[in-house]
Amino acid sequence: MDDLEQMALRYNELAKELNALELECIKRLVIEKKKSDHNPETIKYIANQLPKKPHFMLILAMGRHAPMVLRPLSERLNYKREYERFQFQSSFFSLAVLLLTLWTRNRVSEGIMLAVMLYCYCTTILRQHILVVNGSRMLGWWILHNYFTVIMLGIAMVWPISPYHDKALPVLIWFGIYLSLMRYIQYQYQQARLRTLVALDHATPMDTVGGQGTIFSIDSGMKLLIPFLMIAQLWQLWLCYWLLDLYYTDLGSQPEWHLMAVALLFGVMALGNSAMTIRTFWVKRKKQD
Repeated sequence: MDDLEQMALRYNELAKELNALELECIKRLVIEKKKSDHNPETIKYIANQLPKKPHFMLILAMGRHAPMVLRPLSERLNYKREYERFQFQSSFFSLAVLLLTLWTRNRVSEGIMLAVMLYCYCTTILRQHILVVNGSRMLGWWILHNYFTVIMLGIAMVWPISPYHDKALPVLIWFGIYLSLMRYIQYQYQQARLRTLVALDHATPMDTVGGQGTIFSIDSGMKLLIPFLMIAQLWQLWLCYWLLDLYYTDLGSQPEWHLMAVALLFGVMALGNSAMTIRTFWVKRKKQD
């Protein structure tokens, strides 16, 4: 028992030393970045070994002193792989509940669908923020896109039954089904491409599959994926227009604010997705030229 007590004390001492060393490394890295006589690749390699500052939403959700930093690198890689598996599985979970709701058309299945999708997206956001702290590179827009989706799902959960709700629901479900299938195709492409880029040292081991519209390079696989992305983004833009038109259509009752809010969110996401896809495509094209 005495040996175990000594081991526990030693463990805490090592943990304190590790935290102090980590803070010192981060301070030194900030200083070294300001110097111009260092190899950028070396600085980049060192930065990938150290944690990043947590996003304020992550602090808000988990607390300032929550254990967000994963050690060592092997644990970070395991967490990244677990996140990618969750992304893959959540596509099937979402597809299953969407099909169930489309088939049954009742409030219970709709509630289950919204609860499952809300869980998937909220969990995804938290995991993405944790991955960013631990060295993964993700475009901020795709994380923000998930926030917009969570807001939209929250609005849908409190949307009362009405003629407007009943008319809009099947259209939104069909879009969700397409999005789930597209995410599966996109995941397969991004996983294969990411493995290639890591092998060529064009990506770090902690880089992960991105959000909707992420482009790693312009190749035959990407050319096949672009039409699916464009359809999804044009569909979002059409949904914005269609829902706004529905809001001003007389269906015998007063239209709810939920309809207008969802329409505007679709418009913002459509424009943001299109802008980020075009920007990323253009940057990759210039690099390849």
